[in-house]
Amino acid sequence: MKKNRITIIGGGIAGISAAIHLIEKGHSVSIIEAKKFIGGRAGSIKAEDTFIDIGQHVFLSSYQNFLHIIKTLNLEKKFIFNKVLNIPVSTDKKTYYIKSNIIKYPFSILFGVINYKNLNLIDRFKLIYGLAKLKLAKTSLNDSTFLQWLKTNKQNDQIIKKFWKIICTPAFNIDIDKISYNSAINLFNYMIFNPKNTFFICYAKESFQSIFMNSFTKYLKNNDSNIHLGLKIESIKNKKNGIIKINTKKKIQFETENLIIATDYESTNSILGIETKEKQSSRSAIINIYFWFDSIVMHEDFKVFTDSKIEWVFSDYYNKKNKSSTQRLIISLSDANKLLKLSNEVLINLYETELRKQFDIDRDVETTKSLVIRSPNATQFTSRKINKKLKNIFVCGDWTIEELPNTMEAAALSGKKISEKNF
Repeated sequence: MKKNRITIIGGGIAGISAAIHLIEKGHSVSIIEAKKFIGGRAGSIKAEDTFIDIGQHVFLSSYQNFLHIIKTLNLEKKFIFNKVLNIPVSTDKKTYYIKSNIIKYPFSILFGVINYKNLNLIDRFKLIYGLAKLKLAKTSLNDSTFLQWLKTNKQNDQIIKKFWKIICTPAFNIDIDKISYNSAINLFNYMIFNPKNTFFICYAKESFQSIFMNSFTKYLKNNDSNIHLGLKIESIKNKKNGIIKINTKKKIQFETENLIIATDYESTNSILGIETKEKQSSRSAIINIYFWFDSIVMHEDFKVFTDSKIEWVFSDYYNKKNKSSTQRLIISLSDANKLLKLSNEVLINLYETELRKQFDIDRDVETTKSLVIRSPNATQFTSRKINKKLKNIFVCGDWTIEELPNTMEAAALSGKKISEKNF
């Protein structure tokens, strides 16, 4: 096989994944990234003298393609890999657990549900029935909503509220009544009902930038590859000799025989010179609100709320045990389009009040700092195709993977697929 130098536009998860898989096949790559940091929508921002992630980057132990990136770059020690299923869920300020000490599928999920006392015993057995029915279900041409399917399969409002919604809404970043039946089947089969994988929640100890930047840059250098940061693409053009010419807004030019565009849908179309008219409703926002307290206020790494506007909250408690009396909490708000119109000040006041209420935070505990990070284009509802014939130009990104919602795993899988299929 001919070994090529392949240019990749985009240094997000899809671009990183494509680069790693191409290098593993013996190719060399050059990455062009518009921002000064890698990671894309899963990246970090510079806040004062440190990096802060755009949001809490959570992934499942079943994310085999994203895990491949972590293992290739020898970054396992930078992440928390929970060895058992343990999800704390708060209802009426009382904490319940979807918990199982059994690792092997499907017993981990089965015993997790049996131990979940936030539901009465009858509802727990109904939930097991619903999970079993979903495992056996097939995709349908009549793609109804997942909520309709749940209600026709003995899943009442309490089960939906206290289990299905807290799992599905953050996974898809849309409300459960908008999730299609087929999408739900694909998600659960890929990430949860997979005998080869386990279903545990994992997360980073540090910011994405702190973890990945140096390791990935070194990996590229050691494999005759490189990355160019802070270069926005102005245009690309196929020359008659088969060479693709890439023009950047800083007037730096590149030439390549093979190009992978690993950006979001709109950016990909813009680079290719394709005009699109996307409706605002085709996107779903995520808002993350950071709070720093001068005392420890939460004694879990994360917690889910079924009766609060908070939804999911994450802490840095895993870094603070016996080390510090301060703490940072992150509220992650999915399907947040309606909240975008609120000012940062209003959001901070609303959610700090709710945090203090849910955790019974003493008035003497001070909030030392707060920060709102908005991601209005966090998720695309549906996959789309690029309607243009491209010679030696290939596209990847989480939006190209129809069987999964827009996740780090979908992005990593897209990078793998594009390299395996075309090189």
